[in-house]
Amino acid sequence: MLNADYGEGDNLSANAGRFSEIITGYDKNGNIEGLKRSGKSSSTTYGMIDNLTLTYDGNQLKNVTDAATDPLYNGVFNFVDENKGSGTEYLYDSNGNMQQDYNKKISKIQYTLLYLPTTLQFTNGNRKDYTYSADGRKLKVVHKTAIANISVPMGQIKELAASQVSQTHTVDYCGNVIYENGSLNKVLTEEGYATLSGTTPTFYYYLKNHQGNNRIVVRLNGTSWNTEQMNHYYPFGGVFEVNTETSGKQPYKYNGKELDRMHGLDWYDYGARMMDAALGRWHVVDPLAEKYYSISPYVYCGNNPVRYTDPGGDSIRVYNETQATGHTWISVGEGEDLVVYSYGRYSGTNKRPDGSSNSLADGPGVLLKLTGEEAKAYNEKKATNGMSVFVVTDVADEVIATAIDEKFNSSTVMPNTGEYQDSPSAHVTNKYSLTSNNCTTIVSDVLNNNGSKVLNGTMYQQTSSFGTWTTVPVQHRFVVPASMQNYLIKTSKPGGTVYRTR
Repeated sequence: MLNADYGEGDNLSANAGRFSEIITGYDKNGNIEGLKRSGKSSSTTYGMIDNLTLTYDGNQLKNVTDAATDPLYNGVFNFVDENKGSGTEYLYDSNGNMQQDYNKKISKIQYTLLYLPTTLQFTNGNRKDYTYSADGRKLKVVHKTAIANISVPMGQIKELAASQVSQTHTVDYCGNVIYENGSLNKVLTEEGYATLSGTTPTFYYYLKNHQGNNRIVVRLNGTSWNTEQMNHYYPFGGVFEVNTETSGKQPYKYNGKELDRMHGLDWYDYGARMMDAALGRWHVVDPLAEKYYSISPYVYCGNNPVRYTDPGGDSIRVYNETQATGHTWISVGEGEDLVVYSYGRYSGTNKRPDGSSNSLADGPGVLLKLTGEEAKAYNEKKATNGMSVFVVTDVADEVIATAIDEKFNSSTVMPNTGEYQDSPSAHVTNKYSLTSNNCTTIVSDVLNNNGSKVLNGTMYQQTSSFGTWTTVPVQHRFVVPASMQNYLIKTSKPGGTVYRTR
């Protein structure tokens, strides 16, 4: 991405440039070298709120300077240049995890063996302590606010006495149930979340865009809908200052991820890593960086956040359903970061003689991109019919997600009929063909064309008229779900595919 120009109205001329975000340069590894951001600079004016110059030591961020004047408007999402120096402002451990940040005044971050933060200490005594399950799921965060006049040297962590803590805020994550300070705060649902007052639930619903960004939060009040929150985003996830929050703060925003603004952190929690939306980058190395050397392991979404999303997981799954005519689809990510991609004739524009929809006939092909609970529900529904699951481990999930996202975003046309009519999760991308461009060929192509070798095999070829045969390498492009399933069952092995069934 280079320029993201803001405008309103049919020709985008109204309020032009108010919330633009411009990348002025990249280094050869894809690290951002310059970033300009516009926004609300005071209660009545708009202007440049960030004019950043970023310098690096290899791929690791070394220093950020801001030539813009900090906005006077409270709550602005911008980079704060607290250090005002030209020296090293970011320090890293031997694994490439950022440990110190002189601009956010982070004196030290401690990490687990999975490179997840356990303690995040600020120089003014404020700190965050994280608890995880054995597989890295976040279970608890304790935010402590220190009294005035506490000082923690850079590179150190300080345990505060009870008398030195002015406020403690605890968040417990029990599956989809969230507790704050020991009391039930919300229950996450497929469509949004619910709160409870006594025994009476109140349901809130997310309206999302194609990236899974929560744009609007609405609440049903009797027979009318109330808008509780409206979110507008910069390309890398920063939130506009004009966002409305009429009923408390709802932290799940960009890509549906939790935004932590406590103590000025302003990081999104993607599960495997934290993302700094003000700088458009991660602060720890991608766990699968060795699988693609061409780009910096700290870069977010290949520097194209408008087109792509980062699922946050670390594996790819191929699914085969073989009942009736069968179906093949693919997913990336884990848990709440799950993204399902499924291609087929979902528009249902062709009919059988009895008048029912014929999803197999040639015609417009629809690519689904389902996220979060919608993705989980899709897989659970499919599982009732019986399916095989193959975990692909020889290519990064970001590579596969990027490739399919490019196909998904090549069209903005939505089905005009059928189950996914007018759904932003469904795009009509090209012509479906039962014999040459179907659900199974799409999955075959995305694996074969993006570095995976799980469909690589051999075939016999006659080399002369005398009947001499030899084996030659081939990339299989399967057409029938059962054929792909049988092949993957036979070839499943560590480092390639791992076979599961349910």
